[in-house]
Amino acid sequence: MKMDALLSTYPFLWRDEAFPLCHILSRRPFAMLDVENCNASGPWTFSNATINVKPRIEAMSEMFMFRGAVQTILQSRPGAQHHTEFNAEQKIAVQALDEFVKEEKHLKCLTDIWGKPIEERKESEIQAVLAVHVFGPLCPSADVRVDRRCNDCCPGCNTPVHKTDTSFGHNDGWHGYADIVVRHSQIKITQHEDAGASGDQPPAKRARSDSDESVSSITEVKSSSGEPYMPYGPLKLQAGSQSKDLSQILAQTIVNAFIQYKKNSSLKNYFIPCFLASEKFVTIHMYNPDHDLLVTQGEAMTLRKANSIDYDTILTIWLALNFDIFPAGVKGEHVGDLLDTQAKSGFFDQIKSCLNLYKQKLDFPTVESENDELPKSWLIEKTLQKSRKYWEKEFLLKKDADQDCK
Repeated sequence: MKMDALLSTYPFLWRDEAFPLCHILSRRPFAMLDVENCNASGPWTFSNATINVKPRIEAMSEMFMFRGAVQTILQSRPGAQHHTEFNAEQKIAVQALDEFVKEEKHLKCLTDIWGKPIEERKESEIQAVLAVHVFGPLCPSADVRVDRRCNDCCPGCNTPVHKTDTSFGHNDGWHGYADIVVRHSQIKITQHEDAGASGDQPPAKRARSDSDESVSSITEVKSSSGEPYMPYGPLKLQAGSQSKDLSQILAQTIVNAFIQYKKNSSLKNYFIPCFLASEKFVTIHMYNPDHDLLVTQGEAMTLRKANSIDYDTILTIWLALNFDIFPAGVKGEHVGDLLDTQAKSGFFDQIKSCLNLYKQKLDFPTVESENDELPKSWLIEKTLQKSRKYWEKEFLLKKDADQDCK
């Protein structure tokens, strides 16, 4: 498989020296999260989801999360000990990475968005650009779908997008719409706020955000010890004061993982990824419903590096999107037993009354979304009715508990 562009961009993938690949995948650890409380047992949309999490002191490196893929890549090198060839599906994925590197149109259309003043950047345009020029090309055999609020095409090259119903979840629990759907993953789009947009930002924060070389956090997670997880920098922000974006993407990650597990039992030992992406940054968030393990990337990856694309970020996105075509762990490893040793996130404890709903009834798309002719007023009223029923139930439970105490 001769791929000159891929080899020039990622030469370490097929060299005898594995350290550069390991180095890239060790810079941004995944924080393991404990769920302290959430509103997943009520009929809430993702935009109104609340989930308060506490990061643990321990973390998992990207290298660990993608260790099965890394071993497969390294063993594919000519002359490697225990050399093995890529299978057909892996070859297609590697070829997609090679073609991404060769395609100049991706950089051009991303640069167009980066070059616009922040007030002129429309989320619907960012959504189309990322679907066409980041996530879609890395999964060539997948049907890349966007929700109906998206632009009809990329504003830079006019490549059309597939607009469809992207609803998922269940109307009695967390539910809503994905901005982009690729293979087993959902992507939520948010807009990056450039430094200088607010005059009261500290100089250090302005300097960090202004630098194309820096990595700014858009997920607001920090180790409970206050210390960095790895020598490359701390996870930025503290649990308890987390952003609405983080609550929303964690809710979407959990719901999507339950749906993917229900549809495909072979994913049992994998963490199912979702992405929070802006025009400049991307973070990965993962959940394993079988073992109730929730992890989040505490520091964002840059899409832009100087005047080009950050191809280290592209490599990590590619690994996450194509996670299931590689082994979940390294050869000889009992992944399920390893995951059993990890403390659970506690999400199951938060949804005891409706755990069966999350395990059995979540779907993509959600059932009620199939009728697009329903008036918005009807949908709003139905949501309000469900919310009232939920809080009435909570009030009665609390009242009974207070009486028991007396």
